Amino acid sequence: MWLLLLLPCVRADSRCKSDLISSINITAKLQSDILLPCNFELTLFKSDMTADIASVWRESPCKSELVLSLNVTTALQSDVLLPCNFSPGLIGLNTTADIAAVWSHRNMTVNNLVEITLQGQTMYWKNYNRQIKTFSSVSASGNFSILLRNVTQSDEGLYQCDLFNGTGCRIAYQEMHLRFDDSPADGFLTWLVTAGALGGGVVLLVFLITIYICAKRSTNSSNESVSRELYPPEVPHDAVEYTLENPIYDAAVQSETHSSFRAEKGNSAETAVYTAVKKVKRKERKPEEVQ
Repeated sequence: MWLLLLLPCVRADSRCKSDLISSINITAKLQSDILLPCNFELTLFKSDMTADIASVWRESPCKSELVLSLNVTTALQSDVLLPCNFSPGLIGLNTTADIAAVWSHRNMTVNNLVEITLQGQTMYWKNYNRQIKTFSSVSASGNFSILLRNVTQSDEGLYQCDLFNGTGCRIAYQEMHLRFDDSPADGFLTWLVTAGALGGGVVLLVFLITIYICAKRSTNSSNESVSRELYPPEVPHDAVEYTLENPIYDAAVQSETHSSFRAEKGNSAETAVYTAVKKVKRKERKPEEVQ
């Protein structure tokens, strides 16, 4: 009778041997796909164990399901709420369970931000407690939302809220894509700066054109003055008026004023005086000839 009771116990221990069946070294290249084999003999699976293994697999809480994915838009230098709510079916009714939500920021790298337990306890990574506000009073209901304060350009990107049951068992997760938009104030400021720049450019262009015109006129006036000094205007010989009162004086004045003109014609001062006197005599003789 004692042997009959001992045999079932020995059989039970024989089912939990945890033997090492095989050990394999596998070599692969970087950035390549690799197969990790794991095969067991059918003799290890008894008919009465197959149902138990299948039921454990189906009832495993570590499903890691994507529950929600949202796009959140906000403005720079503002506060933004990142929601994260899980249904009671995922959390369960046990308020003392080892369940917690872990927030992470995922861009080029994964940066864990804060862990919020079901009981409302929080644990921050680095110094994120200065920027992140949690709501521990509502975490027991499955609300693990956080508030980001004074967001900057580096805060843009993907945020993930992972719900864990124990250590390493992720039940579900949610994704938040944070983006920045241009507020009306920023758009008006941009338009104002652009308009000011264009107006300043127009004023500067008009100012340069005015300076150029004034400089051009000043240069032309200077050139005309120099030309008059170097090249005085010539007075035609036929334009000289002769009078009967004092022809010799008029000839002398004309000789001083237009010396350059007479020099070009090959006449001297004495020739001008003689010509003037001769013309006067001719004018005086005309009445006598008429009589």
